[in-house]
Amino acid sequence: MTDSLFDDHGGPTHRARSDDPPTSHAAAASIDEREGTARELRPGTHTARMLDARVRAQRPLADYEAAQLAGLYVPHVCYWHRDSDLLARGYIRDTGTTVLHPATRRRKRVCEVTEAGMVEWRRLREQGS
Repeated sequence: MTDSLFDDHGGPTHRARSDDPPTSHAAAASIDEREGTARELRPGTHTARMLDARVRAQRPLADYEAAQLAGLYVPHVCYWHRDSDLLARGYIRDTGTTVLHPATRRRKRVCEVTEAGMVEWRRLREQGS
């Protein structure tokens, strides 16, 4: 079994567990090859769209706010996972504040884009054009 789903730099990896079927191992290898590093995002992905929405908002946001701006606040899209990916990669950071989600009435963490997030956003903009 994989000891960690994070690489030596704290970024997520795409490893399969030792008891996963061969197709899972092939998919994990495929993702690692395409992304090159665990930190780079691909243009147009949900995670990249969440980062773009956060940068364009020019203020700290809760995950659902970023998802609304990115057009991802829809059924069957797990936008909160994409926000967790951004946090794990160091592209956003917790501000220590929360807001009340109007639909669920639960407190939601507010995050802001880091300098690393801005660098990645610029790279995505250059790559996407």
